[in-house]
Amino acid sequence: MNRKTIVTLLLAALCLLAVQVAAQTPSSPTPTPSPRPTTVLVVNYMKVKGDIIGLQRDLWMPVHKESVKTGKMAGWSSWSVRWAAKNSEYDFITVDAYNKWADLEKSPWTKETWDKVHPNVKLEDVGKRTEAARDIVRRDVLGMIAQTEALAGAPAAKYVIVDYYQSAPDKRSDYVKLERETYLPMHQEAVKSGKMAFWQFYTVIGAGSENSYGFITVRGYAKWEDIGAGGGPTVLAKVHPNLKPEDLAKTMREARTLAKSQILTLVDQVLPPAPAAAGQ
Repeated sequence: MNRKTIVTLLLAALCLLAVQVAAQTPSSPTPTPSPRPTTVLVVNYMKVKGDIIGLQRDLWMPVHKESVKTGKMAGWSSWSVRWAAKNSEYDFITVDAYNKWADLEKSPWTKETWDKVHPNVKLEDVGKRTEAARDIVRRDVLGMIAQTEALAGAPAAKYVIVDYYQSAPDKRSDYVKLERETYLPMHQEAVKSGKMAFWQFYTVIGAGSENSYGFITVRGYAKWEDIGAGGGPTVLAKVHPNLKPEDLAKTMREARTLAKSQILTLVDQVLPPAPAAAGQ
């Protein structure tokens, strides 16, 4: 999928997404968004053929750092697929993060940026080397719906559990409401307790009911032993004392189905500078 196609999909789906999310704004307060929110992600699913890690560290990461520094991107990361159940079509993922939808219309990897970072390296030569190192199997464009509040000083996530969900057209509003009003406060409690680094909820732009999934949740963990921790009946009882586990499970089963899950391990990432403290 090229950039022009991505932008076309975004424009076609953005109004629908805005209506869906606005309609499900909880009546009760929700956690404050992260101080560095990400609006949209482009997820590249890859099959590795060569030294993609060495290539990205030597050549691509300096370019990503420049793009983040100049505000063309909100961040970038790469992940190895540690466990993907039945899915073996890809084993490596890169994520391009943007703060604004409009940023997708402009490629951050311009010749001007490349010449500034690598004045003695030809972009076309790197393109050939990159193509020889990996095949892009497909791409997803994800729009942010909800996320937990980031805690100052918390360790970065080294592992993530990614769950891919589908919901019937007449159940999508119910599902979005359930994630935002019921699960978001529970995950925020897990983040507060230090058992989870973050939780995020995305819609897949352009995914219709014929797709195997239309929503994605991401749970981040700083330590391997914390994977899967921070939830369950104990947190449910604390956050939603009047909600029974069996009732929640039934409601969730009716609202969506799990298409697949995978565990990813962080390889590299580029983050924007932390915001300056007040008064500095």
